[in-house]
Formats: sequence, C-alpha cells, structure tokens
Amino acid sequence: MNISESLPIWRALEGADVENSGSLHFNSKADGSSTEVKVMIEYNPPGGMAGALFATIFGEDPDRQLQKD
Repeated sequence: MNISESLPIWRALEGADVENSGSLHFNSKADGSSTEVKVMIEYNPPGGMAGALFATIFGEDPDRQLQKD
C-alpha cells in the first residue's frame, strides 16, 4: 500500500479553550516497510506569548506533548 496524503485536517470549534488547527501527513517508504507520520499544529495559547512560555516551562506545550505520545 502506498500512502502519500495529507489527512485529516482539523480546526477547533469556536469557543474552544485553546484555538488550534492542524493536519496529519502520511508518507510510506518506497519499500513499503513503514509509514512516516508528520503532525502539523498551529495554536493560539491563552495568555499569548506569556501563556506559551508558561506552557513550555511546565512541559505542557504541544511539541513536548507530541514527543511523549
């Protein structure tokens, strides 16, 4: 199976605690041995830059959460 697509795409509903959107990108290896998954996220943290810094300091930023998963 050859996978080379960008699905799904999402956007948070109006009124969400954190405004965010993103997409998943799948690319299979030429030999079919595995599939690379790339996650693209954009978000507007509560509190702006100060909120983003606070989240990073306490390990709650999206980059670190994705690494844990």
